[in-house]
Amino acid sequence: MRPERQSRRLYGITRSKGKMFEYNVPANEHIILPKGSSPDELFLLTVGILGDESARLIDDAMDSNSSAIEQTDVHDVEALRFSANFLDAYLNSQLAISLRIDVILLAAVTFYLADRPGSAQVLANKALGESAEDPLTEILRWLVVGDWSLYFTDLDGHYGAGLVTLSKAIAFFFADGSGLQDIRASCYRLRLSAYRSGTPRELLLIDAISAISLTRIKNSAWQSLPLYSNLDAETWRDTLSKPSFMRELWPAQHLLGINNVFSGQSAVVRMPTSAGKTRAVEIIIRSAFLSKRASFAVVIAPFRALCQEITTAYRAAFSGENVQINEFSDVLQKDYLAELSELLDFKVLITPQIAVVTPEKLLYMLRQSPSLVEGIDLVIYDEGHQFDW
Repeated sequence: MRPERQSRRLYGITRSKGKMFEYNVPANEHIILPKGSSPDELFLLTVGILGDESARLIDDAMDSNSSAIEQTDVHDVEALRFSANFLDAYLNSQLAISLRIDVILLAAVTFYLADRPGSAQVLANKALGESAEDPLTEILRWLVVGDWSLYFTDLDGHYGAGLVTLSKAIAFFFADGSGLQDIRASCYRLRLSAYRSGTPRELLLIDAISAISLTRIKNSAWQSLPLYSNLDAETWRDTLSKPSFMRELWPAQHLLGINNVFSGQSAVVRMPTSAGKTRAVEIIIRSAFLSKRASFAVVIAPFRALCQEITTAYRAAFSGENVQINEFSDVLQKDYLAELSELLDFKVLITPQIAVVTPEKLLYMLRQSPSLVEGIDLVIYDEGHQFDW
């Protein structure tokens, strides 16, 4: 099920209507909706796309042999993105006032399934200000918000007990990586009940709940990092159990994993702002340390201020761990060789090291101590313009 020319035209009209509200255009100057066709009709198409793609994702995720890599191209991302954009426009056009909470949640789910977690989070925050009408909207809102420190202990209605079981299983999974089969079983039972006796709305919401639940699990660090790094979950357990560590990987980070960057493959990567670069670099370093491929990593950043920012971020990320973070000053120091010698002594003691330096400082260090290059196991350039093409 894909949108054609007329559907895209209706989407453009709906989006224009929403912009008129956004910019406080007087009502008498608003665009006139076309006769004989209405955005309401496109709403049904987009809901149908969400339902079809949710069912496809669920069927694939229920395969116990499937992996994060194998699932990446299962669904029609472009159709989902069209649906998500329309639902967002439909919401902004104020044509969905009576269905507001449902449309917010369906748009958030669709954005998430379309690999747009940032847009999904914006709508999830908007959903927090709305009242949930029933247990299905409550659990769906919980799933799009993604606060796994809380879960439901009591929900009313025909699906209440099953939804409580699902929420507990998901919360426990993100806490310690256990209970994957419990999540799959809960989704299966909920869908079986909805398909047997549920209303069309219940069936849609149950499929959306199941799809986002299973996709959240697929994107989770518990599932993805062992696979991408070729290390078992037990090796990652201490890291993944840290409250401050990332719970899920974003699309750009999955691409790095798929292309073996987390298992030691060298790469030149271009990532936009807010795509998760800092966390991706942290994963690269952690994977190298955990696999014993490296114990001395050098991060090269172009400016002193950026070096300080990176050092602060890594000291927070590796807080409480047996990892030494070093930041070498750009100021010429008579005792820098002693400082460097001390760093390399840590290496002998098998304490993983991260050194954050500017290119100029690293060049100076290498000129003074050429043997340093033999001890560097991993080099990361932050910002590609540092390469001399």
